[in-house]
Amino acid sequence: MPKRANGQKDPALKFSIPEEVWTELRQRALDERVTVKFLVLRALARDGFAIDLDNLPEDGRRVR
Repeated sequence: MPKRANGQKDPALKFSIPEEVWTELRQRALDERVTVKFLVLRALARDGFAIDLDNLPEDGRRVR
């Protein structure tokens, strides 16, 4: 888990989702060559949450 500048860990979000949704998320992440985490954060950003996708810490996403 990433740490903040002051050494504290960022909050984590964990919840259950239907298997079909999980499968679709993983497939879309594979197709777009991003992480599931990135897809979720992008969806939140599109819904108006203040998330700067360009400044996310490196999380394994591949440069196209």
